[in-house]
Amino acid sequence: MTGYEITLCIGSEEQKKQARNILLENSYVFKELDTRGPVLIRMLIASPPELLLCDFDLEMHNILKIITEDDICPVVMIVDDSERELIEMVHQQNDNLYLIQKPINKNAFINNLEFIIKNIRKINELKKEITDLQKVLENRKVMDRAKALLMKKYSFDEEKAHRYIQKKSMETRKPVREIADIILGTNKSGY
Repeated sequence: MTGYEITLCIGSEEQKKQARNILLENSYVFKELDTRGPVLIRMLIASPPELLLCDFDLEMHNILKIITEDDICPVVMIVDDSERELIEMVHQQNDNLYLIQKPINKNAFINNLEFIIKNIRKINELKKEITDLQKVLENRKVMDRAKALLMKKYSFDEEKAHRYIQKKSMETRKPVREIADIILGTNKSGY
């Protein structure tokens, strides 16, 4: 699955080499980070990757808490059975944490990675859709409050109040939301 940049932060040289070779064979774009601790966290905050692929150690486990709690980026962690139990116990119900089983099996690794990336993309699409719908709903609420104010203040009916706001929007070349905010007094710029 090309077009998705993965950041590798794998401490084990053997696993890093395996992951690097599999990603190269399957045309993935990736970069490698050879750091851990606060430096890694600062780097991820400054430039969040689309996906962080890492292995498990206690230092990475502590970093993982910060990355997932602050929703910095999705994380795929390569783990064995005992590490999986620890991570699942601590990070239950985390949408941004995915696990791939060690030892790395090329086909299973790629299949899991592609499945994870598809899920991440779908989640991101849904988050954007929710944000857009929340914005529409908020705009509608503001518009309804502005219409109610016009109806009360000038005895407009709902249709006339709506047309008034639309007309002011066209005359001033300002968005309807901005006109509604002006009517409500939450935007002091006026028409």
